Amino acid sequence: MLLDHAERILTSATSIFNNRGVKISVKIARIHSHYGTRSHAPELTAGYYDTRFRNGYIPMAKTLSRHVAVLNFTCIEMCNHEQPQDAHCSPESLVQQVALATREAHVLISGENALPRYDDYAHEQILRAAENEEMCAFTYLRLNREVFQVTQPLVEEAAVALML
Repeated sequence: MLLDHAERILTSATSIFNNRGVKISVKIARIHSHYGTRSHAPELTAGYYDTRFRNGYIPMAKTLSRHVAVLNFTCIEMCNHEQPQDAHCSPESLVQQVALATREAHVLISGENALPRYDDYAHEQILRAAENEEMCAFTYLRLNREVFQVTQPLVEEAAVALML
């Protein structure tokens, strides 16, 4: 049902923006809670058929590929070791799995931060992901006073990483 819905929406969006130079981007929600379990229950509950033995993000990426849309994914700044152990979260592994799906489907991936973190450690994680996952764009979400205090060299370094 989720893929059928995406197909309908993308068909409509493509017909509207076709030949206007607008790139369509689709945000795929990150569901990293219990990602480290065998069942991936939260993803299944959300309609993502992603299990231990099936990459459920590949069909999503292939749908986007048919419409030349970008897959926008969040939690790029998050690390596995920073998550609560009892929730079996694995945001880094999830980002890698989604990036693998985009490569297989020949879809561009863009990234976002999930949390309002602008510290050096989160910044380094974003840079690693931009390089490793070959992101075409990155969006800092949740603008607040802190994001504007990020030093110019950090912003320039992130821009260079995205250009590579």
